[in-house]
Amino acid sequence: MFPEFDIEVVQVTISYPGATPEDVEQSLLLPVEAAIADVEGIDELTATASEGSANVSATLIDGIDVMRAYQDIQQAVNAITTLPSAADPPRFTLAGRSRSVLSLQVYGQVGLEALHDAAEDVRGKLQATSGISRVELSGNREREIQVHLDEEAIERYGLDHQELASRIAEEALDLASGQLTTAEGEWLIRYQGRRNSAEAFAELPILTSTQGAPIALGEIARVSGGFAETDREEFYNGQPGLSVDVYQIGDQTPTSISEAVTGELERLRAGMPEGVSLDISRDSSEIYEDRLSLLLKKCLDGAGARIGAHGAVFRSAAGLLGHLGYSNGVSGRHAVSTLGWRLAQYDVDVRLHYRPGDRGG
Repeated sequence: MFPEFDIEVVQVTISYPGATPEDVEQSLLLPVEAAIADVEGIDELTATASEGSANVSATLIDGIDVMRAYQDIQQAVNAITTLPSAADPPRFTLAGRSRSVLSLQVYGQVGLEALHDAAEDVRGKLQATSGISRVELSGNREREIQVHLDEEAIERYGLDHQELASRIAEEALDLASGQLTTAEGEWLIRYQGRRNSAEAFAELPILTSTQGAPIALGEIARVSGGFAETDREEFYNGQPGLSVDVYQIGDQTPTSISEAVTGELERLRAGMPEGVSLDISRDSSEIYEDRLSLLLKKCLDGAGARIGAHGAVFRSAAGLLGHLGYSNGVSGRHAVSTLGWRLAQYDVDVRLHYRPGDRGG
């Protein structure tokens, strides 16, 4: 009734109380990614930085020796000597391939920057919630830094476009972890994650003056932030929106994910900026519970049929004994009746615990 998943993902989780997502990325994610990047058998790496927590998921190649890869990753991470002393020891888990089980919509008639920041805030808070391992945004655009050159400054310093492009690539891409697109007199730097403001790029040291003083990018170009253009836009209830998807990993269930999210929902809504709303648009735990109830009912019906068949034989034997004058026939009928009552009682008990919508009372 439910698909089986082979163990094929190794998760590395590190708690760093009080650290910002930026601190988590620099001090935890980057060293861990670098340490395990060359481990044999890794197909894909996914890293998430949230407030006080780092999570790195290594999806393994099909057919690889899972335990060998798990041990290699564990050894590589434990060998890192530069992790902050205030961070907790790394935790390692084996999990099945994740799947999205619940989606929230962050929507409203506000600017794209405000919408992205609100959705990113929801993602970060859910990622830090106990019982939730993976949260992702969908429908979001890549952030983009636009660099418009000042031709007079270019001539004054005797620079050419190609030289500047190389220097921006060397300096800026380490900060953005993105890619550089060049055009005559303009560069676009695209990157993932939270806003690394245009001001931060404008302060990048690109040149050195004849007196030895650093010259920042903002002194020879106009630097501004924005989002990459796209043909696809997402709407919810007729308003611009972004989707926050919560995934099930390992032994987590749709029900446990749903309970963890709904437990945080009011707090998340209270933190939404003016003009931005938050709703759950999809929750597969309802389907999961319906199927679980159906599965239990079928199991109990099958058990009841088998016991009923045995009961018919038992009653026939009891009737024969009674006909022959043995009083044991009465106790036999009583035993069958008692067994049937206990089965009915068990059936009621199971339904009370698992009927959809009755959770929590």
